Amino acid sequence: MSGTVSFEHTGTWTAWTTKTSTASSNAGSNTVRLEPTTADGLPNIDHLTL
Repeated sequence: MSGTVSFEHTGTWTAWTTKTSTASSNAGSNTVRLEPTTADGLPNIDHLTL
């Protein structure tokens, strides 16, 4: 499964927000990959919970 998640600007490096997204997985091993879709790159991601 692949998809796009939008990340809104928080205004400062010290302002945090939580983003929730749902994805299906298969039994066994799965790969989670975060890839930028713009030249600006990825947002500042502190942690990822699966």
